[in-house]
Amino acid sequence: MFFSRNIMYIKEASGFSAALRWHSAIKKLTREEYEEIELALNVAHEEFVKWATPGSWTSSDADMSNLRGLLGRVNDRRLRINMMSDHEVASEIHRQLRSRRLVFVPPHWEVKWYLEEERAKRSRAAKSADSPIQHEPAGVGTTRQAVSAGATSVQPTTPLSDGQPFEYTSDVPSGDVDQLAASTINPKYAAKMLGYDQKTFGRMLHEFKPANGLGPADNVIWHDNGDVYFQGNFVANFHDWAD
Repeated sequence: MFFSRNIMYIKEASGFSAALRWHSAIKKLTREEYEEIELALNVAHEEFVKWATPGSWTSSDADMSNLRGLLGRVNDRRLRINMMSDHEVASEIHRQLRSRRLVFVPPHWEVKWYLEEERAKRSRAAKSADSPIQHEPAGVGTTRQAVSAGATSVQPTTPLSDGQPFEYTSDVPSGDVDQLAASTINPKYAAKMLGYDQKTFGRMLHEFKPANGLGPADNVIWHDNGDVYFQGNFVANFHDWAD
């Protein structure tokens, strides 16, 4: 699951076009890139609709109030929304999502993450399809393996074209491991990894956890792009809590 299951990313239908315009404003897109992002947004919406059936999510009173207001703006059945139960609101929200009067619009970093992974998959599939080993006569593959055994090993590739594979170092001091990692559960190293001083990071964390339904004792994992996970599930991007 690449995209957050966060009901507050539900927007009016115009939000879909706004998301495309946002990406175009950041970088002038080619037609291929535009269609690629459009597809990613559609995938995110369809995945969310499959999940967001009535009863699969709950919300705070404040968030539910916002959803009622959102529903009121796209109401096509003259519903008395303020008189509806929360479950009835959830059912109507789901109906509007299916009809695309409401849309799920994920944050831009999740779209970027999804696109990078899809491009990596296509690249791996293309390399596999072009591999000459698939077309060699029987027995040739065995010979090739024997020759390769004595050859210099090839450095592994990474999903990002500008990335470099990690090199094994046997004598790395144990205290530096978190600093070298791409993710950490240690707030001290997370602050350094994300570029915040301890005071700023502490303030952000104090606001971040309650806003996402987490308690002080809940251990989260920070990734070097700011994404935060709890028990294997994406929570939010920590940079959004910076001033």
